[in-house]
Amino acid sequence: MKHRGFVLMELVIALAILAALSIGLISVIRSQAQSKQLAIAANQLVDFTNATEQYVKNEYSTILSSAGSTNPVVINVANLQAAGLLPASYPSANVFGQVPTGRSRKASANTLETLVIYSGGVALSQSDLDELAGLAAQQGVAGGSVGSVDTTRAVGFLGAWSMPLSNFAISPGAGRAAANVSYTNEARSDTALHRQAIPGRPELNRMSTSIDMANNNIDNGGQIAAQNVDAANGMQANQIAIGKSVFGALPYAYETVQINSGLTFRVAAGTKELAALQADGSSIFRGNLYADSVNATGISRAADLIASNTVQGQDVFANNWFRSSGNGGWYSEQYGGGWHMTDTTWIRAYGDKNIYTGGEIRGGAVTAEGRLQANELKLNRIESEGASCSETGLNARSSQGALLSCTLGQWRSGGGISTTIVTGARSAGCSLSSYATCPVGTLVVSGGYMWNQNCNGKEEYQFTSFDRPWGNAGWEARVQQALVTAYAICVPY
Repeated sequence: MKHRGFVLMELVIALAILAALSIGLISVIRSQAQSKQLAIAANQLVDFTNATEQYVKNEYSTILSSAGSTNPVVINVANLQAAGLLPASYPSANVFGQVPTGRSRKASANTLETLVIYSGGVALSQSDLDELAGLAAQQGVAGGSVGSVDTTRAVGFLGAWSMPLSNFAISPGAGRAAANVSYTNEARSDTALHRQAIPGRPELNRMSTSIDMANNNIDNGGQIAAQNVDAANGMQANQIAIGKSVFGALPYAYETVQINSGLTFRVAAGTKELAALQADGSSIFRGNLYADSVNATGISRAADLIASNTVQGQDVFANNWFRSSGNGGWYSEQYGGGWHMTDTTWIRAYGDKNIYTGGEIRGGAVTAEGRLQANELKLNRIESEGASCSETGLNARSSQGALLSCTLGQWRSGGGISTTIVTGARSAGCSLSSYATCPVGTLVVSGGYMWNQNCNGKEEYQFTSFDRPWGNAGWEARVQQALVTAYAICVPY
């Protein structure tokens, strides 16, 4: 029986040892599994952070215009998948069920600050968060977390960085992974030549030195814009569009556009042919021809011939109009005169030259600001003496040829002086004057009075007080103790 008891005790001890070993083994296995999950989560953090960084680079200008200082642009897994930066199989949450988002805010007028932050899922311990951030740091990502000590900030591995979560409009709670994208600082120090356009960074697609192609080709190019093209063995092209300046720095015969015999060199704007230089030496121009000077034995043009300087020839013919633009006109180089217009009313003789013709000059009116000279003057207008006229000073002739002048609204002949006699009102009382006034446009040349009545009823000698001109256009008469009526003799002036 004693032997049996020892056996039982040994079994109990063995079971205890086995249990202790099992507990330790389970702990080790569990720790290894947790580490594997943390490694997977770290890889997921790295992938999402790198994709977010590239997305911000690609959409920098758009994000900068939309983001606020505390109102960030949110980037999720679906956005990165749509942009081709994450595969379609990438999970929407990490192995701990935490959902990642990239949050990019405007740190200054031209700078973005981007934070990758996880929310939801299982809250991790600080040791797990540190291990996850350390694994991410080994892959070049500035990993971090939201710890239990301060849930208002995301803090980098070993305290390398710190960001207030209020700037990114999120509060995920403790135990969540994070990463600082730090795009701005890294991107601004980038000096490498990029194959793709970087928003806001055109200098990354610009060479600052020469490229030696070592006699290799540049294939599948679109458009090449350059100051000069130096092609030692010639240049081949189906089309040549010339729209730049400075051509012909070298002397002839290098200033040559050469085509094979029998071909035609054509110049076109879009689908419209402007010129054709043919192999037989003839040239065809479809539009206007502009030249400083043109010297040719014969020029035939269906359209315009325009020169910025001069066109010289023995004779210039125009089947329609001969036109000039601006204030120019026709000018005689030898004698310094010509015709031109400087306003919309007058055709002027350039240099105030005289106009001479043995023929006829005709117009609606001829105005001489100086003296008008003529061997003969013929008046074609025929009027009747005494008829009304419109303007004083006009001249016409009668049907018999007598000269007529428009005087005071009537056509009058030039023989003698036409007088007008006007009488005034009788004097208003004894020893008061009577006045006679000449019509408008006439002058008084003489006058008198007519006795009307004695004031005292006796026939006594009456003394004349006044019988005289009254200014230039009237006559005054007064007789003592009598009533009189003055009259004036008037002539036109």
